[in-house]
Amino acid sequence: MSTTLPLFTSLPPAMRRYDKSGSDIGRDYQQRCIASWIDNGFAPVTVNAAAEDIGHVIGDQPVEIHRVTRDASAEIGKPLIFLEDVKTAILERADGPVVFVNADIEISMSERTRQWFTNLSPGKCAFLKRLDVDDPDAETGEVFADGFDLCAFHTEDLRRIDMGPFVIGVPWWDHWLPVAMIMAGLDHVGPEEAGIARHLIHEDRWDPMFWRKYGEVFKELILERGWDRIDSTGYGEGLAAKIPPRPPRRFEWLKSRRRRAEKDRRWEQDNRLTRLATANIALVDAARAAHP
Repeated sequence: MSTTLPLFTSLPPAMRRYDKSGSDIGRDYQQRCIASWIDNGFAPVTVNAAAEDIGHVIGDQPVEIHRVTRDASAEIGKPLIFLEDVKTAILERADGPVVFVNADIEISMSERTRQWFTNLSPGKCAFLKRLDVDDPDAETGEVFADGFDLCAFHTEDLRRIDMGPFVIGVPWWDHWLPVAMIMAGLDHVGPEEAGIARHLIHEDRWDPMFWRKYGEVFKELILERGWDRIDSTGYGEGLAAKIPPRPPRRFEWLKSRRRRAEKDRRWEQDNRLTRLATANIALVDAARAAHP
């Protein structure tokens, strides 16, 4: 196997994952993910806040730790890290093609595909959807269509990408990164091999409040940066489209006008943000299709 390729992630201090019998296999699964990165020729670096103890997570595996001086505790209530700090860590430690992957992704790829990542040139990026499996050893699974869990790009391009206020582990960062790179003019390419990024399914634990908060941030940033630059795909239509009224609920007339108005507002917001998220995925998918 030739030269290792830098792989960046942010390992959590603890991970809970369950097998079909209901037993918690979180630590073993995390170790399995780390081992898969190393076995596939990557040199892992985990970016973590100073407050996070992750030595026990790494064990004796060759993973470097990059500490950052701030975290999103004030915004999220957890010491998660900002996407901007991941960018800083990558630029401090790497020069050339790199991969960023979610911590709960197991990688499996051929040597040919690994060489594809190693040879990724400036001006090109790749965003891969994960394959959800219900067992770590399952041979088949279902592609997760709503986000991207493995990202590859060149540090030369990363320098000019604004990461906004997004946070790893909180919704919308995995939409912002590919959309921002496409808006910056990068070609979205990808390896031919499928099923590279595997993920053991689990219950979603993100807070809808943060989905709405950072979805609104995403929308404002897109409007500010000028979505018309990528509107050949009809991307901006969802931002201005009229949202249908919320269907009435039984006995809702008993509720106060203020409560009904709040539910109507939330309904419209959720629909608009869902439409925006769908447009993001369609945009990235179309960009990939344009560069087979």
